[in-house]
Amino acid sequence: MYNVRNSELTNMASADDYIISPNLVSKFISQLSENKNIKKVYDVLLTADGPEIFLRQASIFVPLNTPVSYYEVLQSTLKFQCVAIGYRLMKYVHDQTKL
Repeated sequence: MYNVRNSELTNMASADDYIISPNLVSKFISQLSENKNIKKVYDVLLTADGPEIFLRQASIFVPLNTPVSYYEVLQSTLKFQCVAIGYRLMKYVHDQTKL
């Protein structure tokens, strides 16, 4: 899909796979030019049967209202056979610039 603004159309269609271009493709090419071994990673990630990303509530992994380090978050997610790939502070939950 060339125009990123049309990505909502993929939610209405039952397409199994699509690529938002040129952003994703240009990043892929840049990374591939730096490290040819990255192709193996993308071969897995970009297949229809590849890994899936789910959003989970932090309370599943760590106690809320208690300061924890990101390392502690990572350790906790591993116990559930998950991997933490990021987080969002609640004070920024409605701030689209802090995605």
